[in-house]
Amino acid sequence: MNNLTVNSIFRTMNIQKIEEEVRSSEILNHPFLIKLQSGGYDKEQIKLWVSQQFYFSNQFPRCLGALWCRISDYQISLPLMKFLAVEHWGSEETGAHWKQYRKVLDYFGLSINELKSVPAFDETKEYLDYRFNVCLNNTVEEVLGFMGFAHELVNEKIFASYYHGVKTIEGIPDSALTYFKSHIEDEPEDYQIFKNIILSFVKSDESLQLVEKGAIQTLERRIIFFDHMKNRLDNFSKYQ
Repeated sequence: MNNLTVNSIFRTMNIQKIEEEVRSSEILNHPFLIKLQSGGYDKEQIKLWVSQQFYFSNQFPRCLGALWCRISDYQISLPLMKFLAVEHWGSEETGAHWKQYRKVLDYFGLSINELKSVPAFDETKEYLDYRFNVCLNNTVEEVLGFMGFAHELVNEKIFASYYHGVKTIEGIPDSALTYFKSHIEDEPEDYQIFKNIILSFVKSDESLQLVEKGAIQTLERRIIFFDHMKNRLDNFSKYQ
């Protein structure tokens, strides 16, 4: 067994340790998600939260683009370009998420132009500014950690909570659920894209530690966002 094979095995084992750490994160049992999926919020409260998902979805392609620009090896970065084609708003690709999300907005009586013209909530802006700043200014390893582990790996379960929560609204059509359902189905494959990039890009224990740092710090910030969102929905009348 040569050194390259040994190093590859150790990187895979260390990535598995990060996966276990992330899968045990408190974010997956956050009170906001538990209350949402158990039907604790009514349609108007969910509408308020759904409006903020617009800013998440609209910014994510910019994060992908920023990461793509920072990986010079075109063979390593190519999967990001294919990913971006589906995620970019306005894309005509089959399964483009923005098309599915537009149907969610239609159901809740929200419009893209309306949301583009108003600022995100403070907690939304704070979190999104943080993650985009990571993409632009932190190490590539930290960006891979945030996008691979703190988003794609945990999003399958997070979007399952979203899906079950939105589904509790009486009479909601299937068209308004497809966006959430497709994320549950797509996230394992999307995470594998980032895992493969990490295995190709990361060459040392020090680099892998940066990946882990990016993941954990982003999870902490995402938990804070959920804290604020729960507080906003629990005090819904105060914000009207």
